[in-house]
Amino acid sequence: MRSDTINSIIEDYIRTKLSPQPDERQFITDKFNQLCKFLKEYEDGIFKNGSWPRYTAIHPVSDLDVVWPLPPSLRPLTFSEVIKGKIDPRSLDVSNILRDLAKRLEEEYKRAGYNVIVEAQSHSVGIFFSPDKQGFSIDLVPAIPTGEVNEYGENIYGVPELLKMSKRRRQLKYKAVMEKGENIRWIKTDPKGYIRDSKTVNDLNSAYRKSAKFGKKWNYGCKDVNQMHPLKSFHLELIYREIILAHPAINTYDTLTYFFSNLESYIETPRFPDRADKNRYVDAYLSEITESQKIVIMRYISKAVMLLQRLISAGDEAEVHSLLNDILRGGATLSANISVKPIQRVVIPSGAWSM
Repeated sequence: MRSDTINSIIEDYIRTKLSPQPDERQFITDKFNQLCKFLKEYEDGIFKNGSWPRYTAIHPVSDLDVVWPLPPSLRPLTFSEVIKGKIDPRSLDVSNILRDLAKRLEEEYKRAGYNVIVEAQSHSVGIFFSPDKQGFSIDLVPAIPTGEVNEYGENIYGVPELLKMSKRRRQLKYKAVMEKGENIRWIKTDPKGYIRDSKTVNDLNSAYRKSAKFGKKWNYGCKDVNQMHPLKSFHLELIYREIILAHPAINTYDTLTYFFSNLESYIETPRFPDRADKNRYVDAYLSEITESQKIVIMRYISKAVMLLQRLISAGDEAEVHSLLNDILRGGATLSANISVKPIQRVVIPSGAWSM
């Protein structure tokens, strides 16, 4: 099968099976706009964070992170000292603010005729749109401007470290806070900078968002098989970003091939400094991955590379879909005879080589 044909099939697969559907996009837009109306008196307002505004959200979307910059009148006086590391972050208590906000939002939703669950959590307000709290939810996270701005002139914020965690890890952290009294740090972050940067890269080449969705779905497939699978989705997004910037004309198929063929080198050592703090690395967690974990990851990567190589000999679209489905199941169908061996690096030319 021709490379350009495979690319078209992959892009259609990502659009129809992995991307948020029109009704899903409309639902989330409506829920966010509704929340904006409830908080309309705050000058800075609220803004979406995470994969949704970065164009890398995948179907189904289970939650939406929303950042709420605290109005000046509500900002703790100790915040600047906490960010500078001069005061224990446990002294920064926003629980009363969040309880008041949760109560107010609960009343606003009732007044508007919506039956939702609003809960003040230790460092955010959870808004749940299903009775069992298993469906779509919004996590409203407080933020305080640090006084610094990024290269776009937009605020860099201090936020609870929960904003950097996945939904599952965030729930575990909340539980640890409640049961063990664990600490939640406040850290500097540049959410608007990442959103702006993601838009720039996506405008350069839409293969960025398409391939990032596929890579994230693969990562979730690995986690479904192995809950201890350590790779983080945002880290994978940054790898795709780097590939696109290095090869602006690359298509989605070749981006995926390059990504999986070179992923081993990307997980050897941290290499992506955080936009808000150059002394901190987004992928610093790599230093904590054990050798046994890395061996399992390499088997998952080897499987993906092997299946991507089979695409070229696929007989029809159905066979391509079957191979893609198998890749996205992570290690679920991992054959025992797939061994860890050095993967041949893929060098991508900078021209329209596959069209």
